[in-house]
Amino acid sequence: MNSTPAEMNCPACGDPIIEGAESCQTCSNAIRERVLPKFSEAFLEDFDILEILGRGGMGTVVKARQKKLDRFVCIKLLKLAETSMQDRFMEEGRLLAQIKHPRIIAIHDFRIDQNVPFLVTEYVEGQNLRELMKTQDRLTIDFSLRLALEILEGLQAAHEHHVIHRDIKPDNVLLDQKMHAKLADFGLARSTRLDFRRTSSGMLVGTPSYMSPEQVGSAPTGPATDIYSTGVLLFEMLTGDLPFTGKTPFEILNHHVNTPAPRASTFRPELPRSLDGVLHRALAKDPDHRFQSAEQFHKSLELIRKAVNASKKYDTITVSEIPELKPPP
Repeated sequence: MNSTPAEMNCPACGDPIIEGAESCQTCSNAIRERVLPKFSEAFLEDFDILEILGRGGMGTVVKARQKKLDRFVCIKLLKLAETSMQDRFMEEGRLLAQIKHPRIIAIHDFRIDQNVPFLVTEYVEGQNLRELMKTQDRLTIDFSLRLALEILEGLQAAHEHHVIHRDIKPDNVLLDQKMHAKLADFGLARSTRLDFRRTSSGMLVGTPSYMSPEQVGSAPTGPATDIYSTGVLLFEMLTGDLPFTGKTPFEILNHHVNTPAPRASTFRPELPRSLDGVLHRALAKDPDHRFQSAEQFHKSLELIRKAVNASKKYDTITVSEIPELKPPP
């Protein structure tokens, strides 16, 4: 028997809204009442909350105006009630704030207000890669390679500061108005200098379609973890498909651990065999068999992209031209 949703009145405009709805059809204040915490006077003196950009398991992201500097910023309000997790947030916030790179979203501030930790980052006018990929079956080869190179540049900078992202996926790659990539949402990041491998509840962290085998098996993560996820993302950009799919998250995770990655050229025949080889190495099950740095992965992709831009035939780039690269069996 179907039940009729209960109605309530919006506390801002008085119009009726359905219980459980995230917004009032007339105004947005109902969202704030239901989703956002009650901020302190000090917080409200610094920021005007303008818009809710997204919500997830780790928290809520809003667009705001920083009053004193008269600039737009993003604020991520994190769900970290435990003191130990707040301590981790503060420590990793300090580490992330040290990373200054054009391919990584800049962190302006990090604080705790009314027991709610939050990050203040730069606001990027544009869209994320997921939104772009929804508009077309697959991206061009040159554009896919350029974005992958930019992502790897950001990852190399993070890794040099001993920070592992651990959640590389299209949603966390922001594209500015000139279509250049910036890495965002280091909410699942960990420092190789800190002993944090899981959430406080012991749950795995990451997104199933992009998780590395070591994340699935709860093994230690490192730079090779981000290299694997970037390989998955590049495969998806080039082919319009993920290398591993399944009806359930468990099935997908099982493929990451046990199923060899397919050749991208199977999905898109014009791709060069050398690119198959690069992806084969990036998607190796054993972290020791992958590229050992984002920089090394970058060099291999850069060679292929240069040949593409020089109008060479794709198949003129041989595997032997790419250092330390083995072709798929």
